[in-house]
Amino acid sequence: MLEGEDAPPFRALFAEAVLRTPLRDARAWRQQLEYLLEVSERPNITLQVLPQSSGLHGLVSTDVMFLRLLDGATQLSGCNVRTMRCAT
Repeated sequence: MLEGEDAPPFRALFAEAVLRTPLRDARAWRQQLEYLLEVSERPNITLQVLPQSSGLHGLVSTDVMFLRLLDGATQLSGCNVRTMRCAT
């Protein structure tokens, strides 16, 4: 889905701690980090890191997903951001 000429833009924000906390399987951890490095080279993918020094922030212990639909509407984890209507 994120490959090819028509691939949509994708942005991910990682807490620095996620990238510094190794898996028990060192080989698997290295493979995951190498994969992130590889996909970050794609023109449609942006990976950003929130530094540990930024302290507590509103995204602690949660995940947030924004989806931009073909009609230009933005959705936030099941909610339409434009109308703020959420699926129940």
